[in-house]
Amino acid sequence: QVVHAAAIEDLSALEMEMLSIGSYFIHKYEAPPSAEEPEKMMADRNSVLLDLYNAEVDYNSKKVQLLEVYLEMYEHASDPVEMSDLAQRIIDVAAVRPRLDLEDSYFTDSYAAALCTLSSRTK
Repeated sequence: QVVHAAAIEDLSALEMEMLSIGSYFIHKYEAPPSAEEPEKMMADRNSVLLDLYNAEVDYNSKKVQLLEVYLEMYEHASDPVEMSDLAQRIIDVAAVRPRLDLEDSYFTDSYAAALCTLSSRTK
């Protein structure tokens, strides 16, 4: 039950982070128009939410693939120092989040870069 409670808390934290990401880019898109663009644009919130969920699923799937590689290495390690190093890498990968470029117009490029990074580490 303790693990279950921690998982629920982690999910709530992730949902709040995703809400913040989506809200930031929606507000950025819907910013007050400039003199050059007199018409205010409205973001499709459902599409933003779908893009964000898809990006998170893809990102976490890549993390799982990398973690499986590290766990396989850990299972075959015999040196205590190597095992400790691998355990720390596993923890680091589990905790890592994509770095968002807040200057971008949308978050998908940041997630794509994070996917490339995870993919290159999996090979």
